[in-house]
Amino acid sequence: MSNHASLCKSYLDDLAGALAESQQLQKATILRQLIQCELQRSTARKIRFLRGKLTRNSTTMVIVETEDGDLKDSTEKRDMERAIMQNNESKFKQSLHTPFFQQPLTSVIP
Repeated sequence: MSNHASLCKSYLDDLAGALAESQQLQKATILRQLIQCELQRSTARKIRFLRGKLTRNSTTMVIVETEDGDLKDSTEKRDMERAIMQNNESKFKQSLHTPFFQQPLTSVIP
């Protein structure tokens, strides 16, 4: 069973103690501020989830250069996948024609 709430509370308590000691402030005041910040972060995270901000990270459109040199927008899944795979392949193979510059690879491959 998850005990993240108790772990977070004990961490905040320890952090408040350390900050109070180093800054010469009251531990209760710092603890109250830390708890308030955590509540705000939690609320913001829940709002982002409810608004769908956490799930919209997919690619919806790619721009492809045609053989004529024109730019074309692609929104179909198959076309986007094909364009992305071709781009990745060309980036991966961009140094295929260059020889190795360091030993032992220069002596192994002619």
